[in-house]
Amino acid sequence: MILSVAALGRYVWLRYQPLPESPSLPALTASPVASSAEPAPTASGTISPAVGTLKPVAAPTEVRHVTIEAAGFSSDVRTMEIADSGVINPPDFFHVWWIRDRGVAPSRDATDTAYLACHTNQAKDVSVVPCNDLQPERVPLGATVAVTTDVETLRYRVTSAHTILRTDFAHAPEVWDVNPGRLVWVNCYLADGRRSEYNAVIIAELER
Repeated sequence: MILSVAALGRYVWLRYQPLPESPSLPALTASPVASSAEPAPTASGTISPAVGTLKPVAAPTEVRHVTIEAAGFSSDVRTMEIADSGVINPPDFFHVWWIRDRGVAPSRDATDTAYLACHTNQAKDVSVVPCNDLQPERVPLGATVAVTTDVETLRYRVTSAHTILRTDFAHAPEVWDVNPGRLVWVNCYLADGRRSEYNAVIIAELER
């Protein structure tokens, strides 16, 4: 299944599209709505306890890896953008994807939510589509999500792993409100291995 959303201001609307059998995925489809692209994060600084002066810290520009050890899940991360299409369509089924133009990059100084997404597909084995195995019932509350960027490895604590109706996803405050240091991870929910009317959403908070 292709996870697709049409942007409505900051919020989004989810709809399903059939997965093509061809290994070549369709391009992002246009949606007649306004973009809500966020500005890129800027460099910030932390206080060095040794000298008590401001120490510049480079802003992350990519996310490289994500692990939820308690769920037995580990994946390289690639970067994608929604742009004006308003469609989340990860370019492959093998990786998790950081959505660069929604929210902000994961960092200790994040001023908003960081977003990850991946595909699920009822017709494919978990060896082909790893996120088939990433369902809320497999992610315990309190589990650590380790996110490695080009700057550092961050640890988030899972505070919620649940399903949400596709019709409610577009306006879910816990997903789309501004929440500094929050990580939201979304994919299509498979109920007993089959597509459903729900999305799977994992929400985690940065350990500071």
